[in-house]
Amino acid sequence: MGKIVRGYWDCDYCNTTDIAGNIYTCPNCGKTRGKDVVFHVTPHDSNKPRHVVSPNSDEYRQAKAGPDWTCSYCDSNNPANKTICHNCGHSRDESDKHYFELHPERVATIDTTIDATRHYAAGQTSRNSRYSNAHNATDNDGDNNDDTYWNGFSDTISNLPWRGIGILAAIILAIICIVMVLMPKERTITVTDMDWERNIVIEEYRTVSESDWYVPSGGRVTYTQNEIHHYEQVLDHYEKVSHERTVVIGSHEEVVGYRDLGNGYFEEETRTVYDYGTETYYTDEPVYRNEPVYQTKYYYDIERWVYDHTETASAHNREPYWPEVKLTSDKKREGAHMASYGLSAIYEDKESHYTLDYEDWRYISIGDQLRVKVHITGRIELIDE
Repeated sequence: MGKIVRGYWDCDYCNTTDIAGNIYTCPNCGKTRGKDVVFHVTPHDSNKPRHVVSPNSDEYRQAKAGPDWTCSYCDSNNPANKTICHNCGHSRDESDKHYFELHPERVATIDTTIDATRHYAAGQTSRNSRYSNAHNATDNDGDNNDDTYWNGFSDTISNLPWRGIGILAAIILAIICIVMVLMPKERTITVTDMDWERNIVIEEYRTVSESDWYVPSGGRVTYTQNEIHHYEQVLDHYEKVSHERTVVIGSHEEVVGYRDLGNGYFEEETRTVYDYGTETYYTDEPVYRNEPVYQTKYYYDIERWVYDHTETASAHNREPYWPEVKLTSDKKREGAHMASYGLSAIYEDKESHYTLDYEDWRYISIGDQLRVKVHITGRIELIDE
């Protein structure tokens, strides 16, 4: 627990406020404080300093003695260590209740989540106008309603990670834009021209020079030499590397609230807060070097089918054919056959070229209106047969 501080009480007879907690009689009207008194730790007058009770003093022992008891005959407060009422001389008996029996709501420790400057207001019942300041502390807009809920909501909103949310929103927007761009567009086009192109690759069987770490079947070695095949990491030395880490360097007590002692004094409720600092430490880190590994590499001649040239046929009509191929020797052959089919069409007074599959292309004629899906590559798909 923390320090003991002197609280205050307000006279409900003459409305004198901020009377010191160790005073049992109102200095203004002389009335003793009675069973309805409720102590508060923060004065209404913000200029009043907070009084901390010195340990081992008589006042400290008085504060730790326990809650005040109220005389059932004259309704006056009395210190816990007194058995005779200072006002009427009545001896304390079972009918005389102490502070927390009269105010059970004050028994619990004040919520540590509440700002320490307003802790005295928690749990108090608004008995008369002298507590209006405590109410106004949470009424920000003057509408006589407690704005604590809205203040908490506002704090929650302000504490959201807006920077991260903004980055995520930007990424999502970028993905949506990319999807919109890549998504095929539906449109109706009018065909103005047809075109096609067909290609046949011609290959020739000839001698080529190659190299590898082995000789394939049919290869004739021309020469060999040692070359770097790969690298291996080999430990070279150790190097001292500095690092930083967060460590606890101490701690301190932080006041989070005040507990009503029921006799005009309050005891600080504290929590331990750890203080952190940065510590530098060193480790020996291995440093590796790349060590080359040599192997024999073979250079050889071998016969392969390789590209020679391409025969092409193309036209702007609807009658495609394959180009005529004349092989001049038995060491030449036809390779891959490739074809592309396209058309020119007008959409919104702009002519563009498109490509499509042969199975769709062969049924189209100049002048046709087509409902199509246009991909970003310029390829189209027919929507209607």
